Amino acid sequence: MNLEEAIRVAIREYYTGNIPEQFMEQFPDMKYTPQYFAKLEAEIEADMNGEEAGERTDDELMEEDFEDAGE
Repeated sequence: MNLEEAIRVAIREYYTGNIPEQFMEQFPDMKYTPQYFAKLEAEIEADMNGEEAGERTDDELMEEDFEDAGE
């Protein structure tokens, strides 16, 4: 297994929630675990409901603002 394959395997394992025990022993206070992101995603989805989901939250910034900045 080369380095590129090892990185792919490690990323897949991370996304499935499998973190090696040795890693957690090295970094016991690691904040951004797969469980953290799963909880964050659930909180965000709970905050967004019905019509709010998918709407822009920055109504002040529109495409014209970006076009004016480029000139």
